[in-house]
Amino acid sequence: LSSLSTNKWRINMLYDSECPLCMHEIKFLEKRDKKGLVKFTDLADPEYNPEQNGDVDYETGMRRMHAVLDTGEVISGVAVFREVYKAVGLGWVWRVTSVPGVSSIAERLYTVWADWRMWITGREELEVIFKKRRRKGYQRKKGFRRYVTVLEILGIEAPEVREAPPDAPAQPAAA
Repeated sequence: LSSLSTNKWRINMLYDSECPLCMHEIKFLEKRDKKGLVKFTDLADPEYNPEQNGDVDYETGMRRMHAVLDTGEVISGVAVFREVYKAVGLGWVWRVTSVPGVSSIAERLYTVWADWRMWITGREELEVIFKKRRRKGYQRKKGFRRYVTVLEILGIEAPEVREAPPDAPAQPAAA
């Protein structure tokens, strides 16, 4: 039984709200999503939770477009655009990308875009953003955000942290 019976949406598109070109596309799609079949989830939101989004973590989602279908299946790359455009009634726009040969070319072109989008949009490289985000403490660990906020108030740079089980308190990374 599909989760469509409990959710109105058919596809949950994970996007980067800090990317100006991405936001242009998201706004375009939101206007056309008259039936509410697309859920739009912002990876850059400090409250973003991978467990609620097909276990796609922030860094994975930022490297390549991802979406979660209402069945729980995670898709990425050109398939995301094909499915989202289909959900908003514009499936014909990306239909050609499902043709063998065209599909692999489209994926290669998308990979080039994904690799260069930060530079094209005048933003810092992903690795720089990832490092800053880790230091800000966006690990969603209980109490860690409060700890980082206190450090920021005191003017002390927050340490990087390693991933920990959801219930474990975050510990600074070993030097």
